Amino acid sequence: MNLSEPMRLERPEQLAFMRDVVANQRPVVIRGEMDDWEALSWSPAVLRERCADRLVRVRRGRGVGDDQLHGLLERMDGVLEGPLSELLPGVAHEARVPQFIPRSPLSETIDEPTLWIGAADTTPLHHQPGTESLFQVIDGTVEARMFPMTESGRLYRRSPWHAEASVSPVDAFAPDPQEHPRASEASGLAVELGPGDALYVPPHWWRSLRAAGPAIRLLTNWTSLYRPPAWTRSGLALRLGR
Repeated sequence: MNLSEPMRLERPEQLAFMRDVVANQRPVVIRGEMDDWEALSWSPAVLRERCADRLVRVRRGRGVGDDQLHGLLERMDGVLEGPLSELLPGVAHEARVPQFIPRSPLSETIDEPTLWIGAADTTPLHHQPGTESLFQVIDGTVEARMFPMTESGRLYRRSPWHAEASVSPVDAFAPDPQEHPRASEASGLAVELGPGDALYVPPHWWRSLRAAGPAIRLLTNWTSLYRPPAWTRSGLALRLGR
């Protein structure tokens, strides 16, 4: 694969974020936004000490079952994922939706942040049409790989009628040269994120995230009315799904 690093920004203001990032529809890494967050002190040990124990739904492999929150935070042998305010109500106020996310007619809906706590795990390569995404790392290290929609052919995009049409069968971190030989020609972006890093991924970009070990992160999605002009190459590619 032909991979380069995304652009980096330091704590952008909302107008600059819209003009320089959203308008260009390119992933960027953002630093500084979480510098004053109390949430940056979170770790499995800290959350175990500060949060009340209770039953939660935990994913292990392909199965999902109930487990005690404190047990998961001690062993870190599964993945806990869900609304931040529901999973960690006692400390949820220590994180917040970043100020640079547009709160204007160009944004229809901003979802509540989703909390992700778990051991080593990789999300499949997928895209979210019409949804802007911001991944924020609280604890641990997370790797990300992203590809524009123009690379869909090399990523073996499935038929629109497939049950998993938005998911690629390609492993973005270790593509199988026998099963998916064209994947080695795909061009995209790659970055390693640490505590305090945020990654913006625009709609229609393929993305896959991998935590090599225990990690805590947040995901905020919002629906934007912004669309690239149809006459631009990127805008046309998005509309044609190529």
